[in-house]
Amino acid sequence: MNTRLFQYFLAVYECRSLGKASQRLGMSQPALSKSLRHLEQSLAVPLFTRHTWGVAPTVYAHAFLPYVRAMGVQFAAAREELKALAEAQIGVVRVGSNLGGSASLLPRALLRLFRERPGMQVFVEEGLYHPLVMGVRDGSLDLAVTTRPAVRPALARERRPGGAPMEPNPPAADDREAAVLESDSLAMAGPLELPASLAACRLAHDPFHVVAAADHPLAGLAPNASVPRLLDFPWVLPPQQGVLRPHLVALFEQLGLPAPEAAVQGVSMLCVGELLRKGGFVTLLPESVLRHYPDLLPLPVPGLQLARDLIAVWNQDIVPTPAASYFLQLLRSEAEQGEAMDETEDPAVPLGKGRSP
Repeated sequence: MNTRLFQYFLAVYECRSLGKASQRLGMSQPALSKSLRHLEQSLAVPLFTRHTWGVAPTVYAHAFLPYVRAMGVQFAAAREELKALAEAQIGVVRVGSNLGGSASLLPRALLRLFRERPGMQVFVEEGLYHPLVMGVRDGSLDLAVTTRPAVRPALARERRPGGAPMEPNPPAADDREAAVLESDSLAMAGPLELPASLAACRLAHDPFHVVAAADHPLAGLAPNASVPRLLDFPWVLPPQQGVLRPHLVALFEQLGLPAPEAAVQGVSMLCVGELLRKGGFVTLLPESVLRHYPDLLPLPVPGLQLARDLIAVWNQDIVPTPAASYFLQLLRSEAEQGEAMDETEDPAVPLGKGRSP
């Protein structure tokens, strides 16, 4: 039913005259009379009796009146809510993140979101690469912040929001040490490539370091002097099915060493931190996480740094909600600002020694 018919009914009810009601509505009296008859036919009851002096509401009109007014209020509320949704003033975003994304970039984007759009609601799910990507693919996540997987250079294509492909960027200088690793691990490139329905964009550089507690026996050694002793200490490593384990194996092979065995497997940072501080463990952590732990330090083993980028992943086959699109814009903006701030910091100040987070 045309909602304007309810406005016509309300005007006639309040004016008690078709002539006055048509003037209020800015329409002709015959057109108003025709619309009113159409409403009465739809309801199968008479709403007004016609008189020479005007019209009188019937018992049916009196009964219908509160419903019309309630519908008017609800329609206005619905229109305002839809407007807010379309403008991303309200809405729900479901975002997945790995440990690196959760350490700094995601919180910054969330803080900015709630300053600018306090009516929004966000659900955050932390996990490894595969569950996050599958969540985006099946639609349970709007987007995910994760580590870029190693893929064949010819297949490493990004897409801009909207699905337009981006040409692969030439490898940066800090990616060269990972080049051999990626070429050596092509066997695992297939399962780590993004599904065809997904698109991605780069957010930030987030290299991984071999890390130990500040008072660890290896922390004070000269560069590369600690390499032969790395296997003398227990390691806590991400799960075998994660993205990083094969990369670490390849890096150790380049150094002519066997890969470390995982004494503990897991990604809980609270647990990992305690093992490093109190048990002499060694692990692999992204720089974004390491900045939050001044009592943990990267070991002086340049050959074991793993160059990696954080990326945002979304499903280009699913039309994004305005809220999800807005949050992706915030992520990219915060990532750009974060990298600009990093460039102004003193690179000589090592992590864990006073470098600002």
